[in-house]
Amino acid sequence: MTDPFAPIPRPYQSEINGLAIASLILGAIACFPIGIALAIVALVQIHRTGQRGRGLAIAGLALGGFWAVVIAASTVAGVVLGVRNATRPDLPELRTFIVGQCLDDLNGDLDEVPCGQPHDGEVYSVFDLPAGRYPGVDAVMAQAESRCGGELGIYVQDFGLGQTYLYPPEDGWPKYRNVTCIAYDPNGPLVGSVRK
Repeated sequence: MTDPFAPIPRPYQSEINGLAIASLILGAIACFPIGIALAIVALVQIHRTGQRGRGLAIAGLALGGFWAVVIAASTVAGVVLGVRNATRPDLPELRTFIVGQCLDDLNGDLDEVPCGQPHDGEVYSVFDLPAGRYPGVDAVMAQAESRCGGELGIYVQDFGLGQTYLYPPEDGWPKYRNVTCIAYDPNGPLVGSVRK
């Protein structure tokens, strides 16, 4: 006869795999490489030993994968934006120059240099385009070319010089509305000012 007051036997429950718990914690705090590795090892151990914690290991694996994707996407976005900003041709156009400045490296950084040493060009006019909506690149270039061309003969003493200009880009408008006209010698560097 069985004792009615005897404790009811409980089914045996195996212990929870420690690596599964660790993988969940590390996945939650974005330590994804270690968390993913621990989750994989935990799943293998759980399958072999019958321990509990399969759901924890899968959750740790999922969190680790989530953080890996987020960090990879952020890195790619940062690189793409960095490259885009580094190669934007309009960045030098946001600088402000004054009449009489001599510049070197017209196709690059536009370094200011003393006019007494060899240089690529000299600023001979700076003017602002009319306020309002950005008129478009073609209209801006037409205005810049027309006015720079008209003022070149007023400033320089040598009519064999060429002209180039910097103009405001759309993403700098309306803060930057100035056009910078630069005289240069197509035959080589200038030495001294070209002002009349």
